[in-house]
Amino acid sequence: MKLDPLKLPDKAIEVPVLGGIKLHNGSLSGLGSIRSTGPNYVRSDDRGLEMHVDMGTGRLAINYTTTLSVLLLSVDVYIFVDVDSTRITLTINETSDAEFALQSFEIISLQGLEIRLQALKLTDPATNTILEAATAIFKGIIKEVAESMMRDIINETIKKVNEQL
Repeated sequence: MKLDPLKLPDKAIEVPVLGGIKLHNGSLSGLGSIRSTGPNYVRSDDRGLEMHVDMGTGRLAINYTTTLSVLLLSVDVYIFVDVDSTRITLTINETSDAEFALQSFEIISLQGLEIRLQALKLTDPATNTILEAATAIFKGIIKEVAESMMRDIINETIKKVNEQL
């Protein structure tokens, strides 16, 4: 399985003020820079197995084709997200049913976050104003959206592992 670049799942998001956003054709590159940033362990006792990972990355680039829908206007744009470094933690536990489950996941930091939106076609001044507002809104919600998407990917992977047990 090739992880760099990693194809990202499509996702529809409801965003305050903007309305609907449809993310598609996404990719994430820079995963070759993954490193340990804190304590990592695997424990096994009478309560089951617990795995904890504290890791980070160097520079990441995330690209999506995005459809923004604001009121009656719909605009197709490229979204470029660059991050200088990241740090995440996750803990996976064994449940009483002898299956694995995500106990916790958190993006601790996104350092050097930059977001750019670029319309696929030439646009008018009103559309450019919407893109500027959308960029500011994205900066405010990017951590929450990224956590949600990564949590979904991790849970789907855990589900596949559980099916093999």
